[in-house]
Amino acid sequence: MKKLMSSLLVLGLVLTGVGVSHNVEAATGNTMKTVQQLNHGDQSLENVKIGESMKSVLNKYHNPIYSYNLNGTEKYYEFRTNKGVLLITANGKKDRGHVIRVSMTYNVANGPSYKSVKRQLGNKAISRVHYNSVTGNFGYIQSGHASYQFSSNSPNDKNVKLYRIDLAK
Repeated sequence: MKKLMSSLLVLGLVLTGVGVSHNVEAATGNTMKTVQQLNHGDQSLENVKIGESMKSVLNKYHNPIYSYNLNGTEKYYEFRTNKGVLLITANGKKDRGHVIRVSMTYNVANGPSYKSVKRQLGNKAISRVHYNSVTGNFGYIQSGHASYQFSSNSPNDKNVKLYRIDLAK
């Protein structure tokens, strides 16, 4: 009788969908959705997760430009993608370490505006925006383990847009 009840319980869970896993879309692109996901604790950017093995990353992205710091504690992998430049910092031996930072610089500064991201992240976020008619306009916001950089297309354009996202441990 216990086996029958257990079988019926498992069958019921499967039929109702309780045991079915659901896919969560990874944070990708310089969009407000990415900002929201990172703000809610997502630890991945452009399908690369903090703590992920470099072997796994190298299966997704190919032909990196590779370098390392002088004492060999950090390895840098730069990937050219159709969206921009993906820079991954890892620890450990070459190709065997784990991701400790992910940075993505997008080809075009067409993401959400500095003001809208600042509103989304709230007053606790560290932020700075600078407007200069000679050197150009830029902004920076740091919130938790993520930071966001903004720029405009020309010094006359005061609407700075998201173009780079950095994510760390």
